[in-house]
Amino acid sequence: MGIIREPQKVNSIEKKNKIIEAGLKIFGEKGYYNTNTAEIAKVAGVSTGIVYSYFKDKKDILLHVIKLYFKNIFSPIKNFLDNLKELNEQSLSEFLKIAIKSHEENYMLHEEVIALSHLDEDVNREFINFELSVNAELIKVLDDHNLQLQDTKERVHLAYNFVENLCHEYVYHKHKSIDYEKIIDLTTKTLLYIFAK
Repeated sequence: MGIIREPQKVNSIEKKNKIIEAGLKIFGEKGYYNTNTAEIAKVAGVSTGIVYSYFKDKKDILLHVIKLYFKNIFSPIKNFLDNLKELNEQSLSEFLKIAIKSHEENYMLHEEVIALSHLDEDVNREFINFELSVNAELIKVLDDHNLQLQDTKERVHLAYNFVENLCHEYVYHKHKSIDYEKIIDLTTKTLLYIFAK
């Protein structure tokens, strides 16, 4: 195996990004274990040798794919939080709809990544790191709105899990007996309660 290099030139960076995007597409369609690096290379439009110049192995590609997957999910949410004027029922309800839409747009890889997080320590670590970074962003939003709360980290952790559960229920589970508008309304009210002084 050759030396793994970090691309510096624009063309090389684009090739590496194409490999990651190809991995995201194929892992989402076929699953991690049913995919090989030759298939990823073909979709990316590069040789297998190029793949191995940027990545150690298929798992290395997967870890980069997971980072891209998390970025895709969180970017619209972060954009909303960066422009949030006031924390109230209306803004929280809008926030939940954006979070749900973001999960809908990135659903293909979700089940595969969740399953792998239970089997692989490195994948699980990526999940933990993502959760910590999201929670840090949420704490910053509270600080920006002068919400000095007791037990802030615990409240944010609880809120994060409520939002994730709502998104997963709405996008992936789809129980026919559940009124999802009521679930969104109840989650909004719960978040307001969690962040009340």
